[in-house]
Amino acid sequence: MGVTHLCIWLANYLTGVRRRRCAVLEWNTHGDLHRLGGSRILEVDYYGQAGAPVMAQCLNGKYQCIITDFGEITKQGVVECTRCDRKIVTGSLSPWKMDVFMETLEWGKDLDNSWQFAAAFGSEAARKQMEQGWKISILRIPTSADAFVVTRADMDFFERLLGS
Repeated sequence: MGVTHLCIWLANYLTGVRRRRCAVLEWNTHGDLHRLGGSRILEVDYYGQAGAPVMAQCLNGKYQCIITDFGEITKQGVVECTRCDRKIVTGSLSPWKMDVFMETLEWGKDLDNSWQFAAAFGSEAARKQMEQGWKISILRIPTSADAFVVTRADMDFFERLLGS
């Protein structure tokens, strides 16, 4: 599961279940949200390839929650994330992708408890090994075929992810 899928899915949880006014900003060059047409879908406003002016507009506007999709995490992305109230780093524990997740953990080994780590893929043994080795919690992201649908099990996941 990709970062953009999780951002859209989380926004639909926040608007549909928690009744928050939500915006999702694409803070990368992928163009995924831009393909949604800079639109409003199911009460969520999407801003493709957003920058500082859009962020300022959202911060000063009607939104209670702003979700920023940084795409693949980089050192600069970690710095950008520090401005956020809640930071969720998603990764894969699949053997062929684990090195990228570990690199992110190395950059942020002194991060405070506002950072949450989550993984959609990989074995349970790999997740436990990463948790023990890095002394962090890695939440397992459940399978979601449609980011615009939130089930009761999804609600439980988001409650754990957001700590509520």
